Amino acid sequence: MSSLKEVAKRAGVSPITVSRVVNNPEIVSPKTIAVVRKAMEELDYSINPIAKALVTKKTHVIDVYIPSHIDVNNQYVMQLISGISEVLSQSMYSFLLIRDLKIDHMCDGYVVTGLYEGELDMLIDHVTFKDRKFVLFGKTDRKKIDYIDVDNVAGAKEIINYLIDNGHKEIALLNIKDEKKHLYGKERYLGYAEALREANLPIDEHHIFRADNNAPSAYSAAREFLKDLSCSALFCVTDTMAVGVMQACREMNIRVPEDLSIVGYDGYGYQVMVQPNITTMAQPIFNIGKLLAETLIDRLKNDSKEQVNQLIRPTILIGESVKKM
Repeated sequence: MSSLKEVAKRAGVSPITVSRVVNNPEIVSPKTIAVVRKAMEELDYSINPIAKALVTKKTHVIDVYIPSHIDVNNQYVMQLISGISEVLSQSMYSFLLIRDLKIDHMCDGYVVTGLYEGELDMLIDHVTFKDRKFVLFGKTDRKKIDYIDVDNVAGAKEIINYLIDNGHKEIALLNIKDEKKHLYGKERYLGYAEALREANLPIDEHHIFRADNNAPSAYSAAREFLKDLSCSALFCVTDTMAVGVMQACREMNIRVPEDLSIVGYDGYGYQVMVQPNITTMAQPIFNIGKLLAETLIDRLKNDSKEQVNQLIRPTILIGESVKKM
């Protein structure tokens, strides 16, 4: 294997110039860079990434933090990582999926999702101690934090208005347990409530029930709730839960949408796994993954740039699960 000194001799420059081309090309003229890189190719010179990281203090590795309570096999995670990796690979970054921030290694920054309320302070302490940057898939009122999130309030409001426009006045809600802990559940409830208030429709606590965010839990909760069918429509805050409700309806001989209209939220593909297909709000998770990666790379290049706080509006996907009254 050729050495740095051999490359310098072939290119007719000093070893320090070769080092600058490898580690700090922005301070070297384009003509010199071209000469040095040609010499590298001719000598089949390989850059030592560990040595480069020690010199530049940049690893070109990004940690994608997805907490252990989130199943990495679901479509949300797969679409998110696909979007992130597309941008990182184009910018010559690699990434490592991590499940525990306490397990530390060298990296340049973090893309973070799935934080419970109250966990942000722990994350800030960690990245501040390590002098690293991060971008959050979520929302916060804290200053100087880049975040991108789905506009859950607006999305929930839009799908409830769709039900109202189709003549529904008694609209139930299946929310997740501990919605105060999971911000998206809290926000989707706010959108639901706001739409009902603006339409002068009552918010009936008897029309609100809860389950874990999975089909079996939603199925069990729906079996109990639907014993006394007192609503014409039901908003499930995730499509996974809507799938469980659809199964309960089939077993209880409740026809969808003839007896009960059902809508969901997410649009990861679960909505087409049942018949009739579920009307839902689709989150552009792949594109959000790309935006998160782009935001972090921009921050690493320019720490003084303006703070990024962006809410992405989901889009409604019309299925066959809503009846016009």
